[in-house]
Amino acid sequence: MTTSADAPMLGAQDWITANVSRSDRLLVDDALWVDLVRAGFPRQNVIWYYKLSTDSAVARQNPAGWRDTDYVVTTQSVTIGATQLPGIQAALRASAPVAVFGEGGEQVVVRRIDRQGAGHLRAAAERATATRERVGTELADNPALRASDDQTALLRGGGVDERATVGIGAALAAGPVTLAALPVMPGEQETARRGVVLRTTSAAGAEQVEMRLRGLEGALAPDRVHRRGTEVTATWSPPDPAGSGVLRDGAGRAG
Repeated sequence: MTTSADAPMLGAQDWITANVSRSDRLLVDDALWVDLVRAGFPRQNVIWYYKLSTDSAVARQNPAGWRDTDYVVTTQSVTIGATQLPGIQAALRASAPVAVFGEGGEQVVVRRIDRQGAGHLRAAAERATATRERVGTELADNPALRASDDQTALLRGGGVDERATVGIGAALAAGPVTLAALPVMPGEQETARRGVVLRTTSAAGAEQVEMRLRGLEGALAPDRVHRRGTEVTATWSPPDPAGSGVLRDGAGRAG
């Protein structure tokens, strides 16, 4: 039997299971360690956070300390314990939330670590935000895109993942489209939207949009594309807080 107090931990576990590679390394508390190992994550990649500094075997597997890890999942116990562990403090400074579940003392936050450190993360995140704002504004100003005032504000404010903006731009190459929705994924209320629902005026138009979305390659490729009637839904993997760099590297434009 689960209770409301269990919901944040279960939400974080579900998010990690669905979105984190089994090859990534996570710093977690003991309760989540058990759940993730049961879910199929390799034991060596799920690390009790306090062992990073206190266990010699863990130290040998992670000679660079927190810089050998990819995520840190904070709970109340991790937040309190980190005050005595400089390595975990450094990991927290060099990380940013990608999913948040619950509130107060029950809150669980999945944080993506930038192995290059806090300074690099801040600078890269600022560049990524500026890129999303620039490309989102280009889309918002495109007369072929029909969007609500709230959606337009999200685009202009950098609230849409840069890969998704490229996807919208690719769809516009097939003709005018309506931005039917920018769905919020569980736990991702404060992160850039990584899903879009596009509506066309005909099934044939939707087929063209689907084809263009499926034609995106490499870092731009969506995880899932689904067409139903005149609507096409596309979803990308969770964004890196430092940005994907796909637009700065010239791999795509928003149209």
